[in-house]
Amino acid sequence: MKKAKKCFEIAASLNNQKANVMLGVMYIYGLGVYRDISKAIDYIESAAKKNNIKAIFCLINIYFSGIGVEQDYCKAKYYLELLLSKQNNSEAYFLIGLIYELGLGVKQNYTKAISHFEIAAKQSYIDALVKLGYLYLYGIYFKQNYAKAEEYFELAQNDSYALNGLGFIYLKGFGVKRDYTKAINYYEQ
Repeated sequence: MKKAKKCFEIAASLNNQKANVMLGVMYIYGLGVYRDISKAIDYIESAAKKNNIKAIFCLINIYFSGIGVEQDYCKAKYYLELLLSKQNNSEAYFLIGLIYELGLGVKQNYTKAISHFEIAAKQSYIDALVKLGYLYLYGIYFKQNYAKAEEYFELAQNDSYALNGLGFIYLKGFGVKRDYTKAINYYEQ
């Protein structure tokens, strides 16, 4: 690891942003070095300032999850928006949706949350499809719509939560003819 660290330091001094990210990761997890979150963030921020996508993802994870630092949803949102300015990313849209839905560091805003969930769902992001399925199933934030719930669950059908949602729809006969066999099939998948 010491040899790797030396190589990464040389590469970083030559403006290699991947090396900055790797050094940051080494310091986050204490890989061959003493764990130093401040130093890790310095290396990763250096790469993020030069538009390194992996660095931006690292910073999102650090601040959203509170890896070695206090959770900071404002900083996480900043880096999510920076990522979206560089590339269309369904996970980033979904996470911003969660930030608005739950009011994490921002004023709670269900309209913005749903807008972000819908953008992620249009990109077939499973978590967004399932989220919207349940929001429509239970009529959370907007009018209950079993057909929309079923549609979103069908699009995310390989997900266990979506399959449970479909099973529940057929078990209760919500917007469909009650069908216990179909419900069981969905629950068993």
